[in-house]
Amino acid sequence: MPIISNRPADLYSYIFPFLHYQISPTIILNDLYVPASHRQKGIATQLMQYVKKFARDGGYSGISLCTASDNHKARALYEQAGYQIDDQFVYYFFNLK
Repeated sequence: MPIISNRPADLYSYIFPFLHYQISPTIILNDLYVPASHRQKGIATQLMQYVKKFARDGGYSGISLCTASDNHKARALYEQAGYQIDDQFVYYFFNLK
């Protein structure tokens, strides 16, 4: 079930919390998007804080996310929020097109 923020009316940010069991339940944050017209207003930071609260209140052990290696703004946001690069796992993708 997506968590949807729709304030202001033309802003729609979707956070899809997927339950993933490793040793304990973990949220995988697949999509965090703020339209360009609403960036630099602290919205992404607020969404990240909301996800942390959602995870803590729900008893999850952590939050996992990924972004493009050249998406420096997103990486800065995540690192500023306390996320760390995972050095234990490598992400693979098989292109079917």
